Amino acid sequence: CWIDYILAGHNTLQRCLVGLHGHAYDITDFVESHPGSPETLLVQSGRDATSFFEDLGHSMGARRTALSMCAVMDRSCVEARRRNATDVTSVASAAKSSTQSSCGLCLSGNNKGIVPDRSDVATSRALAAEASGSIPMARSKPRRSGCLKRVRDDLNKGRIKAQLCADRWAASVGHGTSLENGMLGSVRVYWDPLRGEWLAWHTNMHFQPEFLDSSVTRFGKTS
Repeated sequence: CWIDYILAGHNTLQRCLVGLHGHAYDITDFVESHPGSPETLLVQSGRDATSFFEDLGHSMGARRTALSMCAVMDRSCVEARRRNATDVTSVASAAKSSTQSSCGLCLSGNNKGIVPDRSDVATSRALAAEASGSIPMARSKPRRSGCLKRVRDDLNKGRIKAQLCADRWAASVGHGTSLENGMLGSVRVYWDPLRGEWLAWHTNMHFQPEFLDSSVTRFGKTS
């Protein structure tokens, strides 16, 4: 849930972040060279896009490319994979981080969370090696960290309700046709721990994020 909160609205050419398998990736420098079109990345970024990423069946090469852009890792997700690893490659790569703490977030890129320019091949490869284990090398289901299961389950239930409300709101405005700048894709929801409520945002026709009033996630709310 932290991914959707932290990354919300970061889906522009100036700053493009995406969540995959519990980790955050800075793909800003990669957007315009993406084989599947820059627009696809812009619409799908600014949130956890694991399901979308896996539904497309990205190749091992694409996954290795993603590793070189890892900005923030959730150690609990890597540790969960280490415990469930069955093949030699998975065990070996996960073992590299076995001496580190198995929970909490950590910055990649020399602990600064800075993703190197893609022209810096050596540094990119070093970051990919450091992030080894954060993305499975074959199509798989989204991972779940082993922390605070009950809290996570409650948040997932809240997300479903908030998304339903947001989808109803989008349908009521003609899926963006009555919005001043229109809307691409769907409305994204996220939990704001500081305000203690579900909020929403969307991407307009100019590929810019627009944050919505909190009433959007309470639209048509029932007990």
